[in-house]
Amino acid sequence: MHVYIEDTAKAIPKGTPKDFIYGPLNEGAMHSDTLLQPGMRLILNSTKNPTLSQTQIDMVRSGDEIAYIFGKIRYYDIFGSEHHTTFCLQMNRDLQAVSSCKEYNSAD
Repeated sequence: MHVYIEDTAKAIPKGTPKDFIYGPLNEGAMHSDTLLQPGMRLILNSTKNPTLSQTQIDMVRSGDEIAYIFGKIRYYDIFGSEHHTTFCLQMNRDLQAVSSCKEYNSAD
């Protein structure tokens, strides 16, 4: 089964509603095309501060912005039908831990 993973990070001002669009992702987004074998496990890894500028990192650490890691995983089942899963993780202020968002986590 082919699995296509696209993920990126985005920092937005605190109090601003999230509006993540899965499509062409931000410059610096990570893309992956993986062949998943039966029984194989796939673990998503991300760099420590993915695609955030130093200014954005400073704003997150001050509490003025919130950083998110989000993306979309597309795959095709054995019948050739496409499926997808979207995910969203909110990073803590020191960018060392994440928690799941209340929205943008779904699967068809």
